[in-house]
Amino acid sequence: MIQEFLRTTPFAFWPLMAFFLFFGTFIAVLAVVLWGAWKKRAFDDVAHLPLLDDQGEER
Repeated sequence: MIQEFLRTTPFAFWPLMAFFLFFGTFIAVLAVVLWGAWKKRAFDDVAHLPLLDDQGEER
């Protein structure tokens, strides 16, 4: 019954498109996180921001 519904409905395309959109977004976020972890120096600069005063020196 479900197979017949999916075969005849014109809306079966949208869940598949939503899946590919989610999967693509997941892969993009994963790539950004892994690329950032690989460039550890950029993480270190951002990690020290809360400890800096207005002149850029640590407190």
